Amino acid sequence: MTSTERHYAARRRYFEALADSLEPAAAISLSGWAEKKRWLSPKASSQPGPWRNAGMPFLVEPMDCVTDPLCGELTIMKSNQVGATELILNAIGYHAEHKPTSILYILPTLVVAEGVSKRRVQPMFDASPDLHGILKDVRTRDSGNTLLEKDFANGSLRIGGSNSPASLSSDPCEIVAVDEWDRCAIDAGDEGDPAELARGRQENYPNRMFIGVSTPTDEDTSRINAAFQRSSKAQYYVPCPHCGESHVLKFANVHAPEWEAGASLTDAAPDDCRYYCPDCKKPWSQRERWFGVRNGSWIHEHPERLHKGYHITGLMSPFREVPRMVEAWQRAQGSRERLKTFINLQLGECWKRDDDENVNPDVLYKHRRSMFGATLPAECMYITLGVDTNNDYLSYEIVGWSPGYESWSLEYGDLYGDPSAISDKGTWGALDEILRRTWPHENGHRIKISATCVDSGGHHTDMVYRYCRPRFRMNVFAIRGKGGLGTPIHPGKYSSKNQYKCRVWSIGVDGLKDELHGRLLLDTPGPGYCHFPMERELPYFEMLCAERSEVRWRGGKKQIVWVNPRQARNEPLDVRNYASFALRLRPPRWEALDRALNSGETNDQIRRQPKRNWVTQWR
Repeated sequence: MTSTERHYAARRRYFEALADSLEPAAAISLSGWAEKKRWLSPKASSQPGPWRNAGMPFLVEPMDCVTDPLCGELTIMKSNQVGATELILNAIGYHAEHKPTSILYILPTLVVAEGVSKRRVQPMFDASPDLHGILKDVRTRDSGNTLLEKDFANGSLRIGGSNSPASLSSDPCEIVAVDEWDRCAIDAGDEGDPAELARGRQENYPNRMFIGVSTPTDEDTSRINAAFQRSSKAQYYVPCPHCGESHVLKFANVHAPEWEAGASLTDAAPDDCRYYCPDCKKPWSQRERWFGVRNGSWIHEHPERLHKGYHITGLMSPFREVPRMVEAWQRAQGSRERLKTFINLQLGECWKRDDDENVNPDVLYKHRRSMFGATLPAECMYITLGVDTNNDYLSYEIVGWSPGYESWSLEYGDLYGDPSAISDKGTWGALDEILRRTWPHENGHRIKISATCVDSGGHHTDMVYRYCRPRFRMNVFAIRGKGGLGTPIHPGKYSSKNQYKCRVWSIGVDGLKDELHGRLLLDTPGPGYCHFPMERELPYFEMLCAERSEVRWRGGKKQIVWVNPRQARNEPLDVRNYASFALRLRPPRWEALDRALNSGETNDQIRRQPKRNWVTQWR
């Protein structure tokens, strides 16, 4: 072959390859792509290996909505651990390998986003052979593959937190996925709703797709529930293996064997409970329930809507067993917090607020009792202190705790004086005296305060820093309350940007108030119950219940807000919340405490054991 012929042959191969690269990619659905090319990493899955649609059959139709050009928005309201995050990961892998475009993946916080990127996203690319080479080596300088930014040919993936405005309002994108929408911030900085900021980045794309996924929260304020109500509202109908009739799986159909005789599920043995068909009344085994789910189908209440919405309940998951769900239900009884968690996370349903969810101070006053005599009860093993600062006094409450977070109000009071000056004889000196006190325990020991939280917001901030900084080793912490729905109770990080280098934690007080009010609603001693002494006067309870939760419109959205309608004093509410937060800063080691207090060990034995110096012998 002459040089001219070789030249033209090379040109022909070049143009043939160019034509092949310009040929449109063969149409394939997201579920079809996942079945062929997605692999589950052992780092992120209990069942690593090739993705199988048969493992999560109820995700097939929602996945195909992502690649349906007629569907512009997908909403999934779900229980936890049903594979919805894997659906988002499948969409990311599909567009990175098959149809490159720009993607924005939003999670509640930047910390969560970094964890998901490290433990879920990168392992997906590493485990799936067809995704190898799409991302450059992270060790390469300027590789375009960082923790929150991953570039690939003709596309990119940006992972951001809802609390970071910068990650929501920069580059345009075609695909937006919001994971755990109801746990995302209400306001990204001061720039507005994170989801709306992300939608604004899609305006230039005619085939844009918005994916919203979350477990729900309160019915009145849940964003995923509001989106689901605007959607096609699909429910998954499962055929009965006995009679063939289809229905939506409901936890109300879970019963004990003798349920027809009026037996209560609360008192039943969990291993005896089964799911019963509401039509033929026959029980299902775990295998029969999963057989029904494998043969189920989605039915849309509004099929004409292009916004597709799906409700996935915990009973549809192959990894959940009915007896274990019954156990969780039984543990939740008597606690509004645990019951709400069960309904939101296990069932994927909204919590419906009652009109009487706010606490009545008169009821609490009537629940007073003689808690103990000269010693603490055996269950009370840990003591915390909450302190609120005011213009001319400090308010405080000393609270004892048990492993089930049953609490005893040991003492409440005010320290009058001038908190603007630190003096051994002033308010801060009186607070030191309280910190040095110990309480006799029923089993012969004396217990002292293990953790203290002092409010640094509003009144005498510098004095609080000066007081707490040298007492950090005594577990005395400066805190600053931060209101607002979606603010985490414990942010996990502190700030020390002050002249005293004092560590300061910003805490979500609305979450603490909601948690406390759920406990105050309990009327039977046990886990979560709040004990108050007989000598406590009614004004204390009126201040404890000074604030109430209400559903109000703010910024065009319904939010649960805490209001003080009578502008009454509320120090007992604040100091109880601060004492509760001290449990989170220094979590008790309950088993070690129980051994130290109830094992009969001597003082020398206790002292030699690490991390038990908060218990001293009393003879």
